[in-house]
Amino acid sequence: MRYYYAEHQAAYERLEREGLTQWNDLFEDDRTDDFDAFPNRSFLEHALPQLPESADVLEYGCGTGAAACFLAARGFRVDAIDLIPEAITLARRFARQRGVTVNFSVQDVCAMPAGSKQYDVIVDSYCLQSIVTDPTAPTSSPPYATA
Repeated sequence: MRYYYAEHQAAYERLEREGLTQWNDLFEDDRTDDFDAFPNRSFLEHALPQLPESADVLEYGCGTGAAACFLAARGFRVDAIDLIPEAITLARRFARQRGVTVNFSVQDVCAMPAGSKQYDVIVDSYCLQSIVTDPTAPTSSPPYATA
C-alpha cells in the first residue's frame, strides 16, 4: 500500500503557514475560508435525520476535522483519524476552538486491526482516492501543495 504522503504533509504544512482551515482552501479560487463550509456538509445534513442519536462515528481521512467537529457538535461520539500528523494537530486545535470533543488520532485506515471498535456510521472524507494499491504506480503527484 502506498500513499501520496509527502504531498499531503506539505499541503497541511501550507495550511498552517497560510492560516487556512481546510484542504479545499488550497485549491479553490472562490474559497470562503470558512471551516464550517466543508465539502461533504450538505450530504451529512441530509443524512443526519437517518442516523441514530448519539451514534458512534468514525471519520477517516479527517484532515483538519471539519466534518468531525460538525458531527460532534450535534451529539455524535466521533473518532477521527488521518495519516498526516500535521492534519491531526490542526484538527485538535479547531475542535478546541469550537468546544467540541473528538477523539483525533494519527492512524492509517488500511492498518486498523481486525476486530477494531464497531461504529454506527463511517465517513470517508475524500481519503480513498489517495490510497494507491498498484505497486507500479508512481507515489508522487504534481507539486500542488507547495507555496
